[in-house]
Order: sequence, then C-alpha cells, then structure tokens
Amino acid sequence: MRSEAQTRGIAKQACQLVLAWAFNTAKLERVIACIDDANQPARAIAGKLGMMELGPQSSNRIVYVKYRDEARSWNAMAEHP
Repeated sequence: MRSEAQTRGIAKQACQLVLAWAFNTAKLERVIACIDDANQPARAIAGKLGMMELGPQSSNRIVYVKYRDEARSWNAMAEHP
C-alpha cells in the first residue's frame, strides 16, 4: 500500500469487505491468511478483525484464521495453543 494511504484504515476496511463477502456471499466456513512474520501492520489488522493466530506454519509466515461460526474459533484455539 502506498505510504499516503497507510494508517487511514483503508486496508482494514478492504479486509472487512472481503470477510463479509466470504461469509455472506460465498458462504465459506473459514478464511485463512498467511502473513509474512515481519509484516506487523498486516498482523495487527488480522488481530483487529478477530482473526486467530495459529502460529508459524512455514518459513517466515504466520497463519491466521477466522471462522464464520465464532464458536469454532474457540475450538481451534484450544487445538493450537
């Protein structure tokens, strides 16, 4: 994202729209994000969106997940402490 667009909430809004489309239109059960572990702004957005960190799954990547059914998020968290 260009520097003049950063810290204005545009990326978070875009991600909220993607999640809404994924759950309401595409009827997906979960959305997964693989984020470079050094990309702190993207990791912060994932957290603000309620995505749960599952931890490192591959070299230099952190995996986040958000379930349509929030109860499933709690079950997944228990499985991946």
